[in-house]
Amino acid sequence: MAYDFVDINTRTTYLKNRLDSLSKAIQNSASFQTQEAYVAECNRVLGNFYKTISEPYFEFQEAIRDNTLSPSFNSTPSQLIEFDYNLFWQQLLDNLTVLFLEMENLEAMSIANYNFAMVELSDLTARLKSVSSKLGDYILYSQNPLKDVLLVRDSFNNLLRIDSGSNLIADKECDVNQEEGIITLPVIPENNKVISVDKEGITIDPTNNGVAGNNHEIGVATNGEMSSIADNNPDTWFEYEKVVSKTSENVPPLVLDISFNLKEPKIINHIVINPNNFGTKTVLTIDSIDTSTDGEFYTSIKDDIPIVGYEVEDEENIFRLAPATSKYAGQGVYTFTPRKAQYVRIVLRQNEPYVISTSSGEKLRYAIGIRDIIFKSLAFESKGELISKPFTVTDEIKKIMLETTQTPVVDSELTNIKYFISHNDGASWNEIQPKHIAGLSGIESTVPEIIDLNTSSSNSISTDNPITSVRLKISLEREDANFTEGSSSLAKTILTKAEIHGMPLSSPFTITLENPPIEELGTPKVEVVDPMFGSMGIPESAYMLRDGDNTNEDVFYLPKEYKNVLAPWKKKTDNTKEMVPIKEWLYVYVGGEQWNHATSVDFSTDVGNPVYKITDTDQGRKLEFDSSGVAESPPDNSSIGIHFGPEQLFPSEENNYHVTSLNFKASKTKDDFIIERHDAEVIGVKEDFANGATRINLANKNITNIRSLGQYLNQSLLYHDLSTNPSGLRVKFLNGQSEFGSSDNKFSLDEKNGILYLHGDLTATSIEYDYQPIVELSASDWDWTTSSTAGKQRLYIKDTGWKTQEKDLSVTGQELIGDLSNTTMSINLAHLGVISGTVKLTGSTDGADNFDFGKLWAFEDGIKELEPATPDAPRYSIDYKTGEIHLSQVVTFTSLSITYSWAKYVAKYRIARDLKLNTDYTVDVPNKQIKIVDKEFLKYLETAHTTKSGRAGHYLVNYDYVAETRENIEELKDYFTPVVKDYMLKLLRSAGVF
Repeated sequence: MAYDFVDINTRTTYLKNRLDSLSKAIQNSASFQTQEAYVAECNRVLGNFYKTISEPYFEFQEAIRDNTLSPSFNSTPSQLIEFDYNLFWQQLLDNLTVLFLEMENLEAMSIANYNFAMVELSDLTARLKSVSSKLGDYILYSQNPLKDVLLVRDSFNNLLRIDSGSNLIADKECDVNQEEGIITLPVIPENNKVISVDKEGITIDPTNNGVAGNNHEIGVATNGEMSSIADNNPDTWFEYEKVVSKTSENVPPLVLDISFNLKEPKIINHIVINPNNFGTKTVLTIDSIDTSTDGEFYTSIKDDIPIVGYEVEDEENIFRLAPATSKYAGQGVYTFTPRKAQYVRIVLRQNEPYVISTSSGEKLRYAIGIRDIIFKSLAFESKGELISKPFTVTDEIKKIMLETTQTPVVDSELTNIKYFISHNDGASWNEIQPKHIAGLSGIESTVPEIIDLNTSSSNSISTDNPITSVRLKISLEREDANFTEGSSSLAKTILTKAEIHGMPLSSPFTITLENPPIEELGTPKVEVVDPMFGSMGIPESAYMLRDGDNTNEDVFYLPKEYKNVLAPWKKKTDNTKEMVPIKEWLYVYVGGEQWNHATSVDFSTDVGNPVYKITDTDQGRKLEFDSSGVAESPPDNSSIGIHFGPEQLFPSEENNYHVTSLNFKASKTKDDFIIERHDAEVIGVKEDFANGATRINLANKNITNIRSLGQYLNQSLLYHDLSTNPSGLRVKFLNGQSEFGSSDNKFSLDEKNGILYLHGDLTATSIEYDYQPIVELSASDWDWTTSSTAGKQRLYIKDTGWKTQEKDLSVTGQELIGDLSNTTMSINLAHLGVISGTVKLTGSTDGADNFDFGKLWAFEDGIKELEPATPDAPRYSIDYKTGEIHLSQVVTFTSLSITYSWAKYVAKYRIARDLKLNTDYTVDVPNKQIKIVDKEFLKYLETAHTTKSGRAGHYLVNYDYVAETRENIEELKDYFTPVVKDYMLKLLRSAGVF
C-alpha cells in the first residue's frame, strides 16, 4: 500500500465545519417569509463568522422566563422559554462538534503522515543497506584483481541478489537475516523462544569504574534503572557513566561488566544488543560476550561468530557498534552455536567522551546506553537452500572461483555446506569448493575449486554457446544423527597447552602429545619450537657458543636467526638519534665475565683487553676473539655465552597501534615473557632522611640521575651519566660493600633497586634525583595475535595495560636552521615510538604565520617519498619509530610547536627457533603424534654441540585442544545451524588464469 504526504495546512476542516454550524439557519430558505429576511440573516451569519473566527461563537446570556433572550441565530420572539435553554446547550454542542470534527481530521492526517514517514524510512534503510553492499564490491575492486576478473559479492544485508521463492529450490528456502547479514537454515517461528530476565537477575560488577544513571547533565532524566535493559521497550534505556574534567588526560575507558542470571540453564543461540549513543558519534565496543552454566567458568561466543573475509571486516569491526562498520544496522545482532547457559556476561567499553553541561560547568562524559539486551533460542529446520539471481556479463565467462565466509569454517560431522554453480539457469548444477575451505581431516575432496567453461582443461564444461550468465546455489544441511556426546565440533572449551618433549633419539623421531590437537581450515593448530636459542634481556638464558668442556675455539658463527639483528636507537639530549653502544645491547660472557667489543678490527688498540669482534661474512655473522696474542684470548675450557638486551616494542603504524612485532620468534609461553611499560621520566624528586644512615632505600627505583646530595653535592646537574664520576666521590655499585676501600668517604647507587650506600665519614640528609617509572604488565594485560607481518610474531597490549604519554615540544627558529646545501630537512622529536596519527605541527616563518607543511606521505627513508614534491605541493613524512619528521624543503622557522603521543614498552623473552609445519615436522591429529623429519633431527644434533653442557635436548610444543564439549548435545540439535556470512564469485572473462 502506498502512502502520500499530507499537508495539514491544506487539509484542515475547521473553518468549513464552523461556517456550516453558523449557517444552519440559512440552509433552508423556505423558513423565511421574505427575501429581505433571508439576506439579512445571511449578512448576520457572515458577520458573526468573521467577528469570532478565532474564538468560540458561543455567547453566554443568562436565561430568564420572559422569553426575551436574543438568540444568535434562527429564532423568533414568539418561542417559549424552553427555547432559551435549548439554544444555550445547542450552541455549546455546536462548538464542541466543530472541535471534535477537527480533531478527527487531524488524527487521520497524522496517521497518514506517520505511515508516509515509515515508508520513507523503510525505503531509506533499504537504500543504505544497498549502498553498504555496493561499498563492499568497491572494496574488492580496490584490491587490484586482474582486469578480466569480475567480482560478484553478496553480504546478505539485502535481497537484491537473491532469487526469493525461486521455483528451482528443492527443499525449504534458507532464512536471510538482513540485520546480521547471514543466511541460516530455515527458522521455525513457532518454536522460537525469547528468554526473559528479571530485574533481580541483572548485576553489575562492583569493581567497574562508573556509576549507574545520568547524574550530572542538566535537564535530562537519570535513566539508572537496570530493569530497562530487559523490558523490551525501545522508549526506555539504562545509562552508565563516568564524568571527568574537560582538561583530563589519559583517562581510562569506561567499562561496564554486566551479568544476567536466567534462573536455570536454558538453550541460547542468539543475542541482540540495542545501544543508545545519545545522539553522539561515540562508539561502543563489545569486549566480550561469555556464557556459563555455573557462574564460575565462562565460554566466549566470539569464536562462533564468522568474520567476513576479503579485508572487509575483522573481529574488532564486528563488535564495534558504530555506523562506520560494514554490517552495523543500529544493533549488535549475533547468532552463534547453541549452548546451555544460566549466566551471560557482557563487557562493554566506551573510549570516547562527549561534552555535557553540568551545574559546575562543561565536563566530559563517558557513557554507555543500553535500550535492550535480548536473549533468544531460535529453532531451525534440518535442510535449506538459497539460489541467487543470474549474474550476467557482457563477455564470455571462462573460469569461476568462489570464496566464502562460513561457520563451521571446515567440513564438520554435524553439517554439510555445499555450493553449486549453474551455467544454464538452473537446468543443471555443478558443485564447487570454496577457496581455502578445507574438508574433513584425512579425506581428500574431489570437488574442484575452479570450474572451467569451454576451456582446454580436461575438466572443462563444454557448451554449444558462449556462457555469459551463471547462478549460485547454497545448500545447508544439519546431520541430526551425529549429534552425540563427545563431538569436537561443539567444543565448549578450547585450551592452549605447552608441552616440553625430549628429542627422540631413534627413528622414527616421534613425539606423542597428551591431547589430540584441533584443526583450523584443515591445518593443525600446532607449533613446535626449539626454545633455547638465547634471549632478549634474560642473562640466565644466554645462547652458549662454547660449553666449557675441553674446547678452545675462538671463532664462532652465530645462528642464522641472528643475522638481521641491528643495533637499536636511542635519543640524545638534543633529540637526535644515535645507535646504542654495542656493550649496552649485546652481551658476551666468557667464563661468566662480560667482555666488550674491540675498538679496532685487528685488535691493535685493545692490547691485553678482554674483547671480541663481530663481522658479517658470506657464511653468516661471525663472532671471534684475538688469536694473535695482542688482546686477551678466552681461557681454554671456558664457557662462552651471548644474549641480547631487552627489546623495545614499537606501536604499529596500522589502525590498531596496540599491536607490535617482535624481532625474534618466541615460545608463546607467557611465563617466559615479560613486558614492561616505561612511563615519562619523573624529574626532581626530593627526599630527606636521617643523618648518619649508611644504607638508604629511596622511595623509587630505576634512578636515572642524581641532581644533589645534601650539602656535599649541591650543584644543579652534577651527574648526567651515572656510570662516571668526575669528582671522585661516587664509585660504581657492585654490592654495597666491596666497591669501597677501607678509608673511602664515597657513595654508590644501586640504580635499579633505588638504594643509596654511604661509606666512611660521608653523610647526607637529603637527595634530589630523577627516576624512570617502570610498570610490569600482568599476563592478562596482553595477548598473542594471529595476524603477522613479514613472518614476524606479533602481540597486542590490551587497554588495561596500555598507556599513552603526551608531549608538547616548542623550539625556536635558530634550532631549526637547515643545511642550505640540502633539499630536505628533519625535525627531531624527543622520543622513539611515536604513535601514528598523533603528530600535530604548527609553525610560522618570516613570510607565513601558518606554514604549509604539505601532505603527509608514508615514510620510506626520508628522501625517496619526498622527491616528487614541489614548492607549490610540499610533502613531509614521519619515521614514527625513531621520532623524526622529514620535510621536503629547507625552512627557517620563527616558531614551531609540535604535539604528539608516544609509548615505550620493553620486552624480555627467550628466543625460539621456529620449526616449519610439513617441512621440519608433520602432525597426525587422530593419533596425537608429531613426527620430526630426518633433516631437522640432524640439524638439532648439530645445534646441540653448541649449547650448554648437560642440556637435555628438547622441543616445546604449543597446541590447541578441546578440553570440554557441551553437555546434552542431543538437546541442542534443533537449535544448531550452519551459517554463511559472505561469498564472492570471481568470474574470469577471458582465456587467462587466476
